[in-house]
Amino acid sequence: MFCSKCGANVPEGNSFCTSCGTPLVGTMPTQQPIQQPFQQPMYSPRMAPMMTQVKKTSGAGIIAAIITIIVMLGAAAFVFFVWKPFASYSPKGVVEKFFDAFLDGNTDKMEECMAPYCNEKMPNVSSSMGLISAFGMKISYKVGTYSNYSGSDFEAFCRDIRSEYGYDTDNIQEAGQVDVTLKMTGSFYGESMDDSDEETVIVVKIGGKWYIANTDFL
Repeated sequence: MFCSKCGANVPEGNSFCTSCGTPLVGTMPTQQPIQQPFQQPMYSPRMAPMMTQVKKTSGAGIIAAIITIIVMLGAAAFVFFVWKPFASYSPKGVVEKFFDAFLDGNTDKMEECMAPYCNEKMPNVSSSMGLISAFGMKISYKVGTYSNYSGSDFEAFCRDIRSEYGYDTDNIQEAGQVDVTLKMTGSFYGESMDDSDEETVIVVKIGGKWYIANTDFL
């Protein structure tokens, strides 16, 4: 073969030209890449990859979670059905709050439901409710529909409030009436009783809150 640089004739098998020392193309042995052994990459604590692990949950943990949920639901039920913090923000809600206080004989709670212009004192119903219970009687109520006053009905209502209480009715945002069914059941001197009575409770909205407008239904 011949050297590609100087053209000298080089014997077969030589890797370099015997005349100029140039490496001969095609005769250089192919160098095999050296494989390095695999090494686990090193990570800092913050950069270390997260390894997925299956975490077993003990039975005690599940039970504790269920108890927590039950307690939370119970607290929510107490707030909305017993304490009723939002009762004054709906016409039917304030009526329910009033009659709950009435059945409990709680005069102070009843007066909280009354409109700010209504300075009438509630009758002491505690002894009356106790007497009814002692005779084996029970009073319950059911709140029906609400109908708001509009047009001439609203004007007539405001006129009556100004006349009776001297109140500035410009503060009244809305007014209407709620139908309520009162029911008395039990036994009185051996006679079974199951009587019901329909009442109309007038309600009024002042300052974003609902109140009982007057005590005419009592």
